[in-house]
Amino acid sequence: MPSFKDKSGNEWLIALDAINIQATRDKVEVDLAGQAEVLFPKLGKDPVLLLRVLWELCREQAAPGITEFAVFVKGFGGDQIEAATDCLVKAYLDFSPPSKRRLLDAQIKIDETLRGEVIDEAIAKIQDPALAARIKGKLLEKLDIALDEILNEPETMTQSYSATNAPALSESVSGA
Repeated sequence: MPSFKDKSGNEWLIALDAINIQATRDKVEVDLAGQAEVLFPKLGKDPVLLLRVLWELCREQAAPGITEFAVFVKGFGGDQIEAATDCLVKAYLDFSPPSKRRLLDAQIKIDETLRGEVIDEAIAKIQDPALAARIKGKLLEKLDIALDEILNEPETMTQSYSATNAPALSESVSGA
């Protein structure tokens, strides 16, 4: 059975069965028996929703000091969320029929490989000095445009200022 540890070292086991799938549907409105292509991207985009699902799956294992969701989630940071997600995926695979499991397992492995490659390429592009120079150039262009707009419209700014404030200013001077 897949397991992960929270920040405090508490070990949590993840298993899917009809009872906890129904409980998660009822309490969190997430269908853990649904299509993986929909389920996991949804949970991946919303870590709070993922943590609510994990709480429903793990609450019976909670120690006396962890009696509610707010206490449970304090044990999670990025590393724990990633480990818990991996366990949830494994539990999903374990609950799936063998023919579907093989297909999903192959899909997950390809996804992990591609994700790693894309991240490596993204990091290489971000660290490329030529990209930094291009970004800096674009930012400076936008700065120049903004400054030109400010500097080319001084008459409008001074006219609106003097038109709205001049009477009040002259009254305060004459009234002194």
